[in-house]
Amino acid sequence: SSGLGGGGMAALGGASSRLQGVARGDVPWFGLRRRGGTGVSKHRNEYLRVLVGTFGDTQADRVMELYNEFATAAVNVELPEWFYAAWAIAGLVPLVKTALTEEQREAGVEPDARPVAVGERDLCAIGRHLTEAGKDAAADALVPQQVAVVVSGGISILIHGVRLLLEFRGDFVVIRMDMSNGYNAVSRSVMLRRLAETPRLAHWVPFIHALSKHATPLVVGMLMQQLFAGARGDSADGTQQGFAPSSTAFSVAIHPELKALDAILKPFGGCARAIMDDVYAVGPASVVFAAVQRFADTLREMTRLEMNVAKYSCWSPAYDLASCPWRRQFGIPLGVVTARAVQPRGDEGDVVGWGVMVGGVPVGEEAFVTEVIRQEGEAVVSYIEKTLLELRGSDHYGLWACLQYCCQSKFDYMLQHVPPSFTDH
Repeated sequence: SSGLGGGGMAALGGASSRLQGVARGDVPWFGLRRRGGTGVSKHRNEYLRVLVGTFGDTQADRVMELYNEFATAAVNVELPEWFYAAWAIAGLVPLVKTALTEEQREAGVEPDARPVAVGERDLCAIGRHLTEAGKDAAADALVPQQVAVVVSGGISILIHGVRLLLEFRGDFVVIRMDMSNGYNAVSRSVMLRRLAETPRLAHWVPFIHALSKHATPLVVGMLMQQLFAGARGDSADGTQQGFAPSSTAFSVAIHPELKALDAILKPFGGCARAIMDDVYAVGPASVVFAAVQRFADTLREMTRLEMNVAKYSCWSPAYDLASCPWRRQFGIPLGVVTARAVQPRGDEGDVVGWGVMVGGVPVGEEAFVTEVIRQEGEAVVSYIEKTLLELRGSDHYGLWACLQYCCQSKFDYMLQHVPPSFTDH
């Protein structure tokens, strides 16, 4: 990928592609979250927020003008190479996607974690501005197959759309695919090349390349230790999950294969949609299973991304998937929920209901949806009880506010996306 460097923005779009106006009114400095996470320098959002203040001081009033010059030069790759190598160093936070059960912890099961990079605050703010300015260009390139990056309410549209399509076409099958460590494993050179081939996003390439051309060190833990000991860097491929342009860049990287999958299913009344690296395919069984396998094979060949078939799940309201020859041929598990948890296979355990999770919401037969909601409710109650126990000495009003903010979003999300017949009681 080193051949993409040099020449700045002019190499891929001229002076008109230069990022301009990183100043009050353009970058949402006031919107930067207070007490947010920090990069390895511990530079805080609050330090950036204060820059937009009015102090009646000639020198202070020039700060945003100078910062604008700095940000413009940085995005146009006009600063020394070592600066980008240092600027890209990030702290790594492994966010656990799903808490392990007591039995899983006792068995020594490793939790499924999403490694999120927490970078420098000024870099993140500039990246957010770059992403916001590129929304229309990203929409032109990614809509309608990619719903999470630029479609307002896209995840909600996907959830309700899949449910409605299956109501009208009970013989259709929905397959939920799992991508192994997508952001961190995608071929960086392919991602940059495909960005360069997207005319209205091509001016991003020199900036992203400058930040990622070296094997970036990643820092973990309170002791600020490098992820892998030694002189080499920790991240030589993929893109940092947590840096705003990464979602668009990753989506562009997988879009040709996603678009091809959608094109195969569309003539039969089906479709393929993605919430970034979570991909869903809906269509007749005779078509959708082979199409999904072709998608996985092509994606591996072109981007080096691997699909985790063991974590796939599928469901159909009327079609008999248990004896489906195409499902068996490609080894795709049935989606079920047991009395313990949602599982990606139905050949063992005490099955309560059949269905799949779409955008974190249960879509399936009545027993599946009811059991998932019950387990979600129990998990929230357990969280509240544990919080009360561990913080019992805290101020009760403050504790209630803490629980309210932590739990309300979970309740709201389910109420918005599950049919009222499951939530009215």
